[in-house]
Amino acid sequence: MLGLIVFCKYEYSPSTPITHNLNFSTMKQLLLISLFISPLLPPLVKADILDHWSVEAESPETSVTILSDSIIDIVSPKGMTLWYNERMEGNIIIEYDARIVVEDNNMESWNRLSDLNCFWMASDTHRECQSPLDGIHERQGIFVRQYALSLYYMGLGGNHNTTTRFRRYTGDERGISNTDYRPAILIEYTDSAHLLKKNHWYHIRLEQINGCVQYIIDGEVIAEYQDPTPLTCGYFGFRTTLSHAQIRRFTYTCK
Repeated sequence: MLGLIVFCKYEYSPSTPITHNLNFSTMKQLLLISLFISPLLPPLVKADILDHWSVEAESPETSVTILSDSIIDIVSPKGMTLWYNERMEGNIIIEYDARIVVEDNNMESWNRLSDLNCFWMASDTHRECQSPLDGIHERQGIFVRQYALSLYYMGLGGNHNTTTRFRRYTGDERGISNTDYRPAILIEYTDSAHLLKKNHWYHIRLEQINGCVQYIIDGEVIAEYQDPTPLTCGYFGFRTTLSHAQIRRFTYTCK
């Protein structure tokens, strides 16, 4: 597309109100610029996307931003959880795409292939409201402090992409300091087919339906657990550590 860009020079003096210089000629020039540039800009990203999420991060250098195509971009120098702010209840289906980004010739410590993890049906039974969001400032993204929550957890490509593990957390706070009280590994993979591929967009589907809990990735059920005391309400959290992760197309349904 061809067009004419009109530049206008505008000088501002602190002693002169801006509105004094906005004469009719200047306003026409600004309008011409706006009409030309607007079609060239990418589609507007929903300004409120991150309003639906809360960041719990161990490092103050953690970055969570929105890219122009509505991808949530996460750079996490240490542990972090990105919590979805809405409480889910009943039979739950959660779906989203996610990947770990690994760049060539990037020497940052977080530029590695590991930890595309998640929590779902998470609650803090030690609080009256049972919301894990209220404990963000206490846990501070530190992984062992998450043991105080009740939830389902999948660690995809954890431990430097050597393990994929499913657990059910019971909310036993003693697990924070005592390994004897930490949740058991219910399902584990160590083969390459169930570990991470760099820069690959995975489609992930999480379910809790009448006590049948499933983790489905790219159409494959890699974890299925019949919970005798199912978690029927709670929150979703995207979890990672020391990585560059991205998430998009997050949806969920409750019945």
